[in-house]
Amino acid sequence: MSARAQLAILLVAAGLIGLYTLLRYGGHWGEGDTSTFTRAIRSVADTGRIAPDDRFVYGSGYNYPSLVVFLMHLCRINLSDVQIYAAPLLVVWLVIPAWLAYREITGSTRGATLATAILIIQPELLFAVLRGTHEKFTRGMMLLCLFLLFRSLRIPHHPARFTALVITFYLMGYAIITSNNLMATSFTVAIGLALVLIWMVSRREQVTARLSKPTLTRLGYVVATLLVLAFLFIFYAYTPAHHSLLMMESIWERVLSMLLNVEAERTNPYTIMGNLWINPAVYMLVSLANWLLLGSTALLWMGQSFQWLLRGKGPATTHELLLWAFYGAFAFQGALSVGIDISGALAANLQHRIFPSFAMLAAPIAARAIIDWRPTNLRIGRLANAGLALVFGFLTIMSVLKATNEPMVSNKWLFYVPGELQAVAWSEEHLIYRTLWTEFDERIFAAVRVGNGASDIQLNIIPNLETNIVRDFLISDVTRWRSERTGDIIPIEADSLITYDNGQAQIYHLRPQTPYQP
Repeated sequence: MSARAQLAILLVAAGLIGLYTLLRYGGHWGEGDTSTFTRAIRSVADTGRIAPDDRFVYGSGYNYPSLVVFLMHLCRINLSDVQIYAAPLLVVWLVIPAWLAYREITGSTRGATLATAILIIQPELLFAVLRGTHEKFTRGMMLLCLFLLFRSLRIPHHPARFTALVITFYLMGYAIITSNNLMATSFTVAIGLALVLIWMVSRREQVTARLSKPTLTRLGYVVATLLVLAFLFIFYAYTPAHHSLLMMESIWERVLSMLLNVEAERTNPYTIMGNLWINPAVYMLVSLANWLLLGSTALLWMGQSFQWLLRGKGPATTHELLLWAFYGAFAFQGALSVGIDISGALAANLQHRIFPSFAMLAAPIAARAIIDWRPTNLRIGRLANAGLALVFGFLTIMSVLKATNEPMVSNKWLFYVPGELQAVAWSEEHLIYRTLWTEFDERIFAAVRVGNGASDIQLNIIPNLETNIVRDFLISDVTRWRSERTGDIIPIEADSLITYDNGQAQIYHLRPQTPYQP
């Protein structure tokens, strides 16, 4: 099969995954990070500025809000349509940089196709890139940076091409910084860690030293230049990014408090993971692609490390050495993120944000191992290919169920029914400046913000917060279903007054207990 045919199959597969997301919920979905970016995009669209005063801005970068505003004007579509319908389908673009990077890393079109297929069935990655956030573009630009870096190390003796690749790399690096400077910092730190690993292995074997010398020099320049670009971005180009420095201080303080056991209240985010799914076995099943990739590549990497560090057998090529180092760097960051999550320094989901970066380097390692395993018996080879296809199909289904928070297996629902937004619209007109309880979490709150393009409303909508100050409650069929599933108690009394009913959702008002109570 030709390279174009393989690439076309991958593009179709990614497109079908994005299309399934739309068809499953019929466009009736909302999600927390998507609603946050919708609000940031609205600020840019209304003011024409990347960091408007007195408006909400995304503190980690201006790239995605600015890009969406450009697409809105270019395609003449509104903000909610971009976030709800276009965002999941844009996952298709990720295939191209992934395939280019993996062809360069593995040295074959078959390796590129297999590694890309492994990458796009990772549920943590799919969840990130199917939403209306910057990640689909940021991940793609990271893959392009890997492609440019690996390719430039292969042609150092062609000055014109080498210079073009280096310039493009730094432009792409700055684009990552403007998308999310924290993710860009993680990427830069990973390059620095890879540099350290390459230096370590180069001390053990003379052949490796000859391979690593130009690589170490180049990586040193890369780390220094990206840090300078990040400094210019934070302190001069986009001052809202200052908050990232405060966040770093918070991480350090909380990790120290965790290690010294001086913080009175701290929760482990991983203990509630089972509550987000109908049972732990289902969670393990829908996460199976993650575990298989993590376990298999960890064994391969440790075996390779043993050969190089302890037995003195070095890598055959610079690409092999660089892939080994990048994998180790991102694996170390993943392990470190677990500790930061437990400390509560960030949003308790750093590991989920780091894992896609790790998967980008684990995929080519797994692909090369599969390709290198070639049964001599033709019949066994055919059975192995058929078995591999079945495994990929099964893992794809499981991963899509997890990435879309399939309601049949997940307790964290993203969808809504039209009647719920109709009830919010009625409340906005008749309960102006009042507070409305909507759900056990941000489900309806996010749906409203994404559905109306983050337009201002004269109604205070709150998810599961303190309800003793709330007198009005939106209760829908979906809310009742979730209550039965999770055991959460709907916070209304038996004698509450129904002030609105559209068949799918009702607005309840608590009966006044005193003459002065509304």
